[in-house]
Amino acid sequence: MVEVASRRIVVIGSTGFVGNAVLNASRLDGPCKSLESLECNLKIALCVIRALEQCAVAYLLNVSSDAVYLDSREPLTEASPSGPSNWHGAMHVAREALLNATGVPTLHLRPTLIYGAGDPHNGYGPNQFMSRARRGEDIELFGDGEERRDHVHIADVARAALAALRQDVTGSLNVASGETRSFREIAERVVEVSATKIRVTSKPRSGPMPHGGFRPISIARLQTVLPNYAPMLVLEGVEREVSHRG
Repeated sequence: MVEVASRRIVVIGSTGFVGNAVLNASRLDGPCKSLESLECNLKIALCVIRALEQCAVAYLLNVSSDAVYLDSREPLTEASPSGPSNWHGAMHVAREALLNATGVPTLHLRPTLIYGAGDPHNGYGPNQFMSRARRGEDIELFGDGEERRDHVHIADVARAALAALRQDVTGSLNVASGETRSFREIAERVVEVSATKIRVTSKPRSGPMPHGGFRPISIARLQTVLPNYAPMLVLEGVEREVSHRG
């Protein structure tokens, strides 16, 4: 984050063309990946807590992450033990604990890997695969791309958040599709529906597969909040995204 991030700054018109560009230029480059990034993220949480001390708030929605959970071969539920394996997960565990201490009714939304239009990170997975396809570049997988993960479309995350807000849901809430697919399956679907002639290639892994190569997420509680929740499954989702964005 740029140096001015530690100061209190107000950007009027932040959703406009120029304001949005300013915010994008000053944001973190991606998920929390270092001690320095952890410190910056916790400063944000502390600023929120100080603001909560100054004014009454009826409800707080914190966008957290499924990275808070200890790895498991069984579907992760909101009651699963926390045990983050990286800085990103540790940051979210700390932020959740700090916000809980305020006593304000709070919901910690815990989405899994998110994809869709407007993604700023271009991380490994659907977003990166679609970006490479649009540029006519081959899609490169780590190893054989065999690890299976859940991916959720940004529109489903927004729907879940809105439903939770309307019902004053508190505690924690997983947001996922309930389905795992391999990165190879996703890459091959992107190639299949892309207008460009590209290939799926592989490169050696530099370390073990994250989360042991399998991370299923339970959406049982989400389905009680949104009884008609019918998530967009990732193979359908990337097809729609590629068709829409070209």
